[in-house]
Amino acid sequence: MRVSSMRLIVWGAAIWAFVAVCLSQAVAQDEGGKGAEEDSEQRVFIGQPDGSGMKPLVDLGEYRFQGGPVWSADGTKIAFHSYRPGRGEKDADAQIVVVNADGSEPKILGDGGFPSFSPKHQRLVFTRYAPNPGVWVMSIEGPEKELVRIDAGWGAGRWSPDGRKIAYTTTRDMGINMYIFDLIEGDEYAVFEEGGCPYSSFFRNITWSPDGTKIAFKGQQRGEQTSEVAIVDARGAQHGHTVRYEAKTLFNVSWNHDGTRILFCQPIASGRMQLFSMNFNGDQAPEVLPGLDARRANIFGVVSPDGKKMLIVSRKPAVEQAKDKAKKK
Repeated sequence: MRVSSMRLIVWGAAIWAFVAVCLSQAVAQDEGGKGAEEDSEQRVFIGQPDGSGMKPLVDLGEYRFQGGPVWSADGTKIAFHSYRPGRGEKDADAQIVVVNADGSEPKILGDGGFPSFSPKHQRLVFTRYAPNPGVWVMSIEGPEKELVRIDAGWGAGRWSPDGRKIAYTTTRDMGINMYIFDLIEGDEYAVFEEGGCPYSSFFRNITWSPDGTKIAFKGQQRGEQTSEVAIVDARGAQHGHTVRYEAKTLFNVSWNHDGTRILFCQPIASGRMQLFSMNFNGDQAPEVLPGLDARRANIFGVVSPDGKKMLIVSRKPAVEQAKDKAKKK
């Protein structure tokens, strides 16, 4: 059941606090995880905007699978989701992690994925899985402080730059759609005509332009095999909806810091995933970021608010790891 009035949902504070402490201690005390030596799982790296100079953001021990990174608006904090593949954990077991931009003071807040900061980074909107699925908001201090569900359907939310709205995708009786929830007025509207949305699916990391007027996303048109990078006016598709790029396989769409370019991921000739950049309003062909390590699978890029750094989700494919081992023998 959707809670449009944003009522506070109170969970057992002691239970949440206990879980948070245990998880944090597991990260701090873990001696079994190989950390930076483990490179087969995707991890969050930080580097230059062209993809060069990559280094791991933070060592979380057993929490080796990391994804969905975002910057706070002031560039001081980073949030992402993570889980422990060595224990058989999957996406639905992910935890929300917040860390300083220099990789210090990591904190696990609780279960969920695909976080997005409020403008003053006092709250996060994020996705939760069963048994409490939906789009949720919690305090940056953790769910024991504040936890609110704004939609019970499938999807992920993204906070608007002005802090007033949250955009999210969800599936209801009239089908899948993208919605904008107005936190001030307490109501919402559908971005595409209800019952007439042209897409059969959205990828979860929909992304606001820095000026808050547009939303870029990866979608799959109904009846089509290709995916597309599209841009829609935040007031609704009737005010503007443009398909910017189409391809068989696409992932992870994001704006750059000044709203002039869009980043996304697709396979290169070798089949490995790499990050591409293109201008948002022209016919320029996408260009692979020149500084990337082509031996790695680089699947997600998010430029910092000042344009000087980039978060990169990356891993070394098994074939490259085998080559490295052969060279050492």
